[in-house]
Amino acid sequence: MSETITVVGNIGSDVTGSTTAKGDAITSFRLASTERWLDRQTGAWVDGATNWYSVVCFRNLARNAGCSLSKGQPVIVSGRLKVRPWERDGKSGTNVQIEADSIGHNLRLGTTHFRGGNAGATGNGDNAPAGVDTTTGEIADSGPDDDAEAFVGTATSTPVDDRDDATVATDVFEEAAQKEAVPF
Repeated sequence: MSETITVVGNIGSDVTGSTTAKGDAITSFRLASTERWLDRQTGAWVDGATNWYSVVCFRNLARNAGCSLSKGQPVIVSGRLKVRPWERDGKSGTNVQIEADSIGHNLRLGTTHFRGGNAGATGNGDNAPAGVDTTTGEIADSGPDDDAEAFVGTATSTPVDDRDDATVATDVFEEAAQKEAVPF
């Protein structure tokens, strides 16, 4: 089974990177997506069941994801769903995997600073930013004197606060109206 889906969730594992025999980057992580709804009687948000997905991405997306994502961050993943049964040592189960085409931070929950380019350029590495391994997309340990601006493709996610979406949107538009400016 293979179809395109988009899943909103949180990274539930370490983001790991490796390479194929040909040198192509591979990045993978586990994604937790929990159904959530507003109980109109109590006014409280209720969490439902959590679905877990294995996410894998390749080449430039893998390099950028490896440099930009970390455990616990809210993300949106779009890609091809692959559901496969497995059996090993008398045990069986189902592997639910998303082969990602796109990954981004969930901007409903925080902010991200985007920098265009590839974290680990293809080819001979001439376009690779300083401190990025062109094979794996990993960032080398940086010392106190290293300039964080050298890393292209990096992103950090910062939680806004505990307000619900409607409150945040209302506050943004009210602040903009006070400044007589359009917020977007």
